[in-house]
Amino acid sequence: GRVADKESWKIYAEDRLMARLGSGAANRRALGSLLGAAAESGGRQAAFALLRVHAAHDPESPSRPRNICRHESLLGAKPSTSSMLIERKQGENRFVAWFTGAAYPCANVFKPILFDGSFKPLWTAYDYHGPDTEDGERYWRERLEANRALRRSPAKADENAAALSAAQAALSTIVDGLVGEPAPYAESALTKAREQTLAIVSSWDIRR
Repeated sequence: GRVADKESWKIYAEDRLMARLGSGAANRRALGSLLGAAAESGGRQAAFALLRVHAAHDPESPSRPRNICRHESLLGAKPSTSSMLIERKQGENRFVAWFTGAAYPCANVFKPILFDGSFKPLWTAYDYHGPDTEDGERYWRERLEANRALRRSPAKADENAAALSAAQAALSTIVDGLVGEPAPYAESALTKAREQTLAIVSSWDIRR
Protein backbone atom coordinates (compact mmCIF):
# COMPACT_ATOMS: atom_id res chain seq x y z
CA GLY A 1 0.00 0.00 0.00
CA ARG A 2 0.86 3.69 -0.10
CA VAL A 3 2.17 3.86 3.47
CA ALA A 4 4.18 0.68 2.97
CA ASP A 5 6.08 2.39 0.18
CA LYS A 6 7.31 5.10 2.53
CA GLU A 7 10.61 4.86 4.35
CA SER A 8 8.95 4.41 7.74
CA TRP A 9 5.46 4.33 9.24
CA LYS A 10 6.81 6.14 12.31
CA ILE A 11 6.22 9.71 11.11
CA TYR A 12 2.61 8.88 10.20
CA ALA A 13 1.66 7.02 13.37
CA GLU A 14 3.39 8.73 16.27
CA ASP A 15 2.19 11.69 18.32
CA ARG A 16 4.95 14.16 17.51
CA LEU A 17 4.42 16.32 20.59
CA MET A 18 4.57 13.34 22.94
CA ALA A 19 7.54 11.92 21.08
CA ARG A 20 9.39 15.20 21.51
CA LEU A 21 8.53 15.48 25.19
CA GLY A 22 9.50 11.85 25.77
CA SER A 23 12.84 12.33 23.99
CA GLY A 24 12.69 8.76 22.70
CA ALA A 25 14.77 9.40 19.58
CA ALA A 26 17.41 11.32 21.54
CA ASN A 27 17.60 8.57 24.16
CA ARG A 28 17.98 5.97 21.42
CA ARG A 29 20.86 7.89 19.86
CA ALA A 30 22.52 8.34 23.24
CA LEU A 31 22.15 4.66 24.05
CA GLY A 32 23.50 3.75 20.64
CA SER A 33 26.66 5.70 21.36
CA LEU A 34 27.33 3.40 24.34
CA LEU A 35 26.58 0.04 22.75
CA GLY A 36 30.02 -0.48 21.26
CA ALA A 37 31.82 -0.23 24.59
CA ALA A 38 29.16 -2.36 26.28
CA ALA A 39 29.52 -5.05 23.61
CA GLU A 40 33.27 -5.14 24.19
CA SER A 41 32.76 -5.53 27.94
CA GLY A 42 30.11 -8.17 27.33
CA GLY A 43 27.95 -9.90 29.90
CA ARG A 44 24.83 -8.95 31.76
CA GLN A 45 26.60 -6.49 34.07
CA ALA A 46 27.34 -4.30 31.03
CA ALA A 47 23.68 -4.51 30.00
CA PHE A 48 22.52 -3.54 33.50
CA ALA A 49 24.95 -0.63 33.44
CA LEU A 50 23.40 0.67 30.20
CA LEU A 51 19.94 0.75 31.78
CA ARG A 52 21.37 2.74 34.72
CA VAL A 53 23.20 5.38 32.69
CA HIS A 54 22.85 9.08 33.44
CA ALA A 55 24.03 11.94 31.22
CA ALA A 56 24.67 9.86 28.10
CA HIS A 57 26.05 11.73 25.09
CA ASP A 58 23.57 12.46 22.29
CA PRO A 59 25.67 12.94 19.14
CA GLU A 60 23.06 15.23 17.58
CA SER A 61 22.69 17.41 20.69
CA PRO A 62 26.00 17.25 22.60
CA SER A 63 24.96 20.03 24.96
CA ARG A 64 21.95 18.02 26.19
CA PRO A 65 23.01 14.78 27.91
CA ARG A 66 20.34 12.11 28.25
CA ASN A 67 19.33 9.91 31.15
CA ILE A 68 18.67 6.36 29.97
CA CYS A 69 17.65 5.80 33.59
CA ARG A 70 14.71 8.19 33.68
CA HIS A 71 14.14 10.67 36.51
CA GLU A 72 11.62 13.44 37.11
CA SER A 73 12.31 16.90 35.74
CA LEU A 74 10.85 20.37 36.06
CA LEU A 75 9.48 19.96 32.52
CA GLY A 76 7.27 17.05 33.57
CA ALA A 77 9.40 14.02 32.75
CA LYS A 78 8.49 10.88 34.69
CA PRO A 79 10.72 8.05 35.92
CA SER A 80 10.74 4.60 34.38
CA THR A 81 7.91 2.52 35.85
CA SER A 82 10.19 -0.51 35.96
CA SER A 83 13.09 -1.95 33.99
CA MET A 84 13.63 -5.43 32.55
CA LEU A 85 16.35 -7.40 30.83
CA ILE A 86 15.75 -10.75 29.10
CA GLU A 87 18.75 -13.06 28.84
CA ARG A 88 18.57 -16.08 26.58
CA LYS A 89 21.25 -18.38 25.21
CA GLN A 90 21.04 -19.31 21.56
CA GLY A 91 19.43 -22.68 20.94
CA GLU A 92 18.16 -23.20 24.49
CA ASN A 93 14.54 -23.22 25.60
CA ARG A 94 15.51 -21.44 28.81
CA PHE A 95 15.95 -17.82 29.71
CA VAL A 96 16.33 -15.48 32.66
CA ALA A 97 14.14 -12.40 33.07
CA TRP A 98 15.64 -9.71 35.29
CA PHE A 99 13.32 -6.98 36.59
CA THR A 100 13.53 -4.17 39.11
CA GLY A 101 9.86 -3.94 40.10
CA ALA A 102 10.60 -0.28 40.83
CA ALA A 103 11.55 3.01 39.25
CA TYR A 104 15.18 4.15 39.12
CA PRO A 105 17.24 1.14 38.00
CA CYS A 106 20.23 3.21 39.17
CA ALA A 107 19.10 2.55 42.75
CA ASN A 108 17.53 -0.91 42.57
CA VAL A 109 18.81 -4.40 41.89
CA PHE A 110 17.39 -6.45 39.03
CA LYS A 111 15.73 -9.57 40.44
CA PRO A 112 15.87 -12.87 38.51
CA ILE A 113 13.07 -15.08 37.23
CA LEU A 114 14.18 -18.36 35.65
CA PHE A 115 12.27 -20.11 32.87
CA ASP A 116 12.80 -23.75 31.93
CA GLY A 117 9.29 -24.56 30.73
CA SER A 118 7.71 -22.72 33.64
CA PHE A 119 8.53 -19.51 35.47
CA LYS A 120 10.58 -19.85 38.64
CA PRO A 121 11.05 -16.53 40.49
CA LEU A 122 14.05 -16.46 42.81
CA TRP A 123 12.91 -13.38 44.73
CA THR A 124 10.08 -14.59 46.94
CA ALA A 125 9.11 -11.36 48.74
CA TYR A 126 6.79 -10.40 45.89
CA ASP A 127 3.42 -11.56 44.59
CA TYR A 128 3.62 -12.42 40.89
CA HIS A 129 0.00 -13.45 40.40
CA GLY A 130 -1.37 -10.66 38.28
CA PRO A 131 -3.39 -7.44 38.51
CA ASP A 132 -5.62 -8.51 41.40
CA THR A 133 -2.83 -8.04 43.93
CA GLU A 134 -1.63 -4.75 45.37
CA ASP A 135 1.72 -6.20 46.40
CA GLY A 136 3.61 -5.09 43.30
CA GLU A 137 2.29 -1.56 43.51
CA ARG A 138 3.07 -1.38 47.22
CA TYR A 139 6.68 -2.38 46.62
CA TRP A 140 6.93 0.13 43.77
CA ARG A 141 5.63 2.95 45.97
CA GLU A 142 7.87 1.97 48.88
CA ARG A 143 10.94 2.07 46.65
CA LEU A 144 9.84 5.37 45.11
CA GLU A 145 9.57 6.90 48.57
CA ALA A 146 12.85 5.37 49.73
CA ASN A 147 14.60 6.96 46.76
CA ARG A 148 12.86 10.32 46.77
CA ALA A 149 16.21 12.12 47.11
CA LEU A 150 17.07 10.85 43.62
CA ARG A 151 14.03 12.21 41.86
CA ARG A 152 15.72 15.25 40.37
CA SER A 153 19.29 14.40 41.36
CA PRO A 154 20.42 11.33 39.39
CA ALA A 155 24.04 11.94 40.40
CA LYS A 156 23.19 10.99 44.00
CA ALA A 157 22.65 7.40 42.87
CA ASP A 158 26.09 7.29 41.29
CA GLU A 159 27.61 7.60 44.76
CA ASN A 160 26.39 4.05 45.49
CA ALA A 161 27.05 2.59 42.05
CA ALA A 162 29.89 0.34 43.22
CA ALA A 163 27.82 -1.15 46.05
CA LEU A 164 24.86 -1.69 43.72
CA SER A 165 27.10 -3.38 41.18
CA ALA A 166 28.45 -5.70 43.88
CA ALA A 167 24.93 -6.68 44.99
CA GLN A 168 23.96 -7.28 41.38
CA ALA A 169 27.06 -9.40 40.81
CA ALA A 170 26.15 -11.52 43.83
CA LEU A 171 22.74 -12.21 42.30
CA SER A 172 24.41 -13.08 39.01
CA THR A 173 26.60 -15.64 40.76
CA ILE A 174 23.50 -17.33 42.18
CA VAL A 175 21.84 -17.47 38.77
CA ASP A 176 24.95 -18.74 37.01
CA GLY A 177 25.18 -21.56 39.52
CA LEU A 178 21.69 -22.68 38.51
CA VAL A 179 21.63 -22.14 34.75
CA GLY A 180 24.84 -24.12 34.39
CA GLU A 181 22.92 -27.21 35.51
CA PRO A 182 20.66 -29.32 33.27
CA ALA A 183 16.94 -28.52 33.28
CA PRO A 184 14.70 -28.89 35.14
CA TYR A 185 16.24 -27.14 38.09
CA ALA A 186 16.51 -29.21 41.26
CA GLU A 187 14.08 -28.08 43.94
CA SER A 188 16.78 -28.12 46.61
CA ALA A 189 18.97 -25.85 44.48
CA LEU A 190 16.04 -23.49 43.87
CA THR A 191 15.27 -23.29 47.59
CA LYS A 192 18.86 -22.37 48.41
CA ALA A 193 18.99 -19.83 45.57
CA ARG A 194 15.75 -18.22 46.75
CA GLU A 195 17.04 -17.87 50.29
CA GLN A 196 20.25 -16.24 49.03
CA THR A 197 18.37 -13.96 46.63
CA LEU A 198 15.95 -12.82 49.34
CA ALA A 199 18.86 -11.98 51.64
CA ILE A 200 20.67 -9.92 48.99
CA VAL A 201 17.60 -7.99 47.84
CA SER A 202 16.45 -7.31 51.40
CA SER A 203 19.91 -6.16 52.39
CA TRP A 204 20.01 -3.75 49.47
CA ASP A 205 16.49 -2.40 49.92
CA ILE A 206 17.00 -1.67 53.61
CA ARG A 207 19.97 0.56 52.78
CA ARG A 208 17.80 3.29 51.30
